[in-house]
Amino acid sequence: MRVGTVLRSGSPADRYLLSDQFLHKALMVVVHELSDGVAVCVVLNRPTANLVEFHTEGKPRRCISFGGDGRMRGGALDIDSNGLLWLAQAATIGDGADAMGSEIGDSGLRRVPALEAAESIKDGAFQLSDFLLVSGLVCFEPDELRVLMRADELGVVDDARSLWPQVWGLADARGVEEDAMDSESGGALLSDGTGVWWAAAQLENRRRDAAAPRQGSAGGDVSLNGGDSASAPAEGRRLPGEGDGLSALLEGLQAMPPAHLADEALDEWLKFFAGHASQKA
Repeated sequence: MRVGTVLRSGSPADRYLLSDQFLHKALMVVVHELSDGVAVCVVLNRPTANLVEFHTEGKPRRCISFGGDGRMRGGALDIDSNGLLWLAQAATIGDGADAMGSEIGDSGLRRVPALEAAESIKDGAFQLSDFLLVSGLVCFEPDELRVLMRADELGVVDDARSLWPQVWGLADARGVEEDAMDSESGGALLSDGTGVWWAAAQLENRRRDAAAPRQGSAGGDVSLNGGDSASAPAEGRRLPGEGDGLSALLEGLQAMPPAHLADEALDEWLKFFAGHASQKA
């Protein structure tokens, strides 16, 4: 699996339900590939109530995102002494020879050394909100990847750059302010990140549908991965995800699939391990 590949979980797998509940409805990017083919990924859409505060004007704060339960030490991948990987959008900080950090394949993301990022914030070149701070990694063995993808429990998202502004917005620290905490549970009113996962699934399937020959159908089933196989975009209308980025994508989003036992498991994980208020009504 090449570096920069963006992945999204699909149909609930045993691993997502029984052990790694944070992988249910997750959006990930491959940041490294080991010599034995193991794909080293970080989850992007799991904000936690843990914060980083910068001692600059206004004291900006940012939620730390949970990237996985694995750890990589020794300065590899520009991970700092606190175990954080600093990510930035190439659209924000640039992607030329003089841009900070290193590109992560063709994902439109860059990893930036913490000291370099901190200096750019202190100098006023960029803001803390321009960075996503991720703690932890998750690894997939080559054989497991093949099994998950064959079962549609993991899929590739081509050109996810229109999704990055929404991903970055998940780490907004305002959901952790004292007056924004849930009065009953004391948890932070943070997004569970499933909305951007659903947008990724819709984006992937609508692009595939647009490229496939259209055939008449009496109905057309909506799968977990999204998209009515019988519905074609009106002539002259842009497909969601084209042209205007995220706003265009959101035009055609369909309703989320029905709740699954894995959703309850994710909700419990978010409550106990990420400091969220319960998502249950």
